[in-house]
Amino acid sequence: MDELVLTRRRQIGENIRAARRRAHLTQEEVARRAGIERHTLNRIEGRSCCGSPRHPHPHCRGHRRTARTAGP
Repeated sequence: MDELVLTRRRQIGENIRAARRRAHLTQEEVARRAGIERHTLNRIEGRSCCGSPRHPHPHCRGHRRTARTAGP
């Protein structure tokens, strides 16, 4: 996968985490609202999510939905 894509996905995960924290929401709350599992949100927010051999990008499909849930 292109390094630019991986970098952008990591940035999105970091933005989601920051928005969640600003809203004083737990991962459990955001995951429930987004309709995903908490461990999936954990992977999205963390660096292991995008491009990791153990957790390839299909786990990142929740990025957009999670961002809408955690955002303003």
